[in-house]
Amino acid sequence: MAGDEVREEVVRALTQTNPAAGLTPAQAELWFNARPAERDAVVGFHSAEAVRLLREAGIVRRTPTVFDLRPEDVECGYRQFEALRSLRLDPSLGWRLGVGLGEFMKTTTPDRAARVVRELRAVGFRDFDED
Repeated sequence: MAGDEVREEVVRALTQTNPAAGLTPAQAELWFNARPAERDAVVGFHSAEAVRLLREAGIVRRTPTVFDLRPEDVECGYRQFEALRSLRLDPSLGWRLGVGLGEFMKTTTPDRAARVVRELRAVGFRDFDED
């Protein structure tokens, strides 16, 4: 469809501007007459540029994925899993199925909660530490 085509000159004219400076009357006219696909392209460009600048400034960090895992991360995760599993299976704690760890910590005895915190800290969990 002709209305869905992107005119590169329109997108280029609207992406090679400084967004902080605002649009000139000519650019405003281009924006007003731009096709939806062209507006989407301009918005996508400026969004990607904003994210790039925020990352560069250290304000936004890329979310790690499974592809960022190193062997030592896997080993640490396994140790943490094993610690949680052993706590879960320990009958003396009484951590029941369907009860989240936070809820269990609120309702258990202080001695049991301290033991859980101690064991989880030993394998790298820092959720209990105050910043």
